[in-house]
Amino acid sequence: MLKDAGEGTFDVLEQADQYAEARTAPADVVDAGAFSGAYLAAKNLPLVGGSWDEITNKPYDSDAHGYRDPVWSNSGGGAGDVGGRMTALAVDGSTLYAGAADGGVWKRSGTTWTPLTDDAPTLSVGALAIDPSHGLWVGTGEANA
Repeated sequence: MLKDAGEGTFDVLEQADQYAEARTAPADVVDAGAFSGAYLAAKNLPLVGGSWDEITNKPYDSDAHGYRDPVWSNSGGGAGDVGGRMTALAVDGSTLYAGAADGGVWKRSGTTWTPLTDDAPTLSVGALAIDPSHGLWVGTGEANA
């Protein structure tokens, strides 16, 4: 009986129940076709492309006061000015590939960065690898994204 399972058991079960309920409510289970339906709906969303341009002359990680929020800032903890978290890097000659926790894969040639996966089903990247005969391999999913 769960009552005899030990201290904290009910806390763990309650947390698991709350986690599941947040993802299935108002039902108790997710319909078998829900994922494929959501995937098709996401696939039909319009793509909005664009490019990034530097709009400041401030050094990126200088901990400059101009970047800080006057009320709340993470600068005091040594985190600096963080705009995203890179989780993977791969180099092929003079080309650099960067994978972000939830920002997709980016390619740098010269001084220009170009997004490669804006139309992918997920932008969560956990690994990158260069295969000389097959190009770039992308490991999707990232534990903290």
